[in-house]
Amino acid sequence: PRAAIGIAAVTGIEAGIGFADVDFDLSVAGAGSAELGSALMVPFSLGVNWHLTPRTAPVDVYLGPSIVWVLWGDLDTGDESSPTESDFTFALQAGLGVPFGKKSRWTFEGTVSYMPLEIGDESIKIPVDPITLKAGVEVSRPPQLRHTR
Repeated sequence: PRAAIGIAAVTGIEAGIGFADVDFDLSVAGAGSAELGSALMVPFSLGVNWHLTPRTAPVDVYLGPSIVWVLWGDLDTGDESSPTESDFTFALQAGLGVPFGKKSRWTFEGTVSYMPLEIGDESIKIPVDPITLKAGVEVSRPPQLRHTR
């Protein structure tokens, strides 16, 4: 889920939370790969979006950075569970919004984002650099209550 509000003609603030079960594999060149385990990832984000298209355009294209606090669950290897550390990182996002009609409050939203991460504890860190794709439907407030971007 996410919430966004326009604060000026071309900028907006966005806050969000996500949930993902991340699988980790260990690959060795020439030797194949093996499943290492999995962990729950819960990113909490706060960001700014810059809208590149005018408000009257048929689509909304936007870009923006976010600061993200990532809460990791324990790394579950099947036989045992290892505690992990949560951490702050950043994310870069590009998005596209397409209304279902000229006067519709409903919009299809799609984003792609990149977030450099690590999972582990003080003894070992595993790099995790996910590119995340999100798609959904957004409903906005009625026009008389809506802020202008």
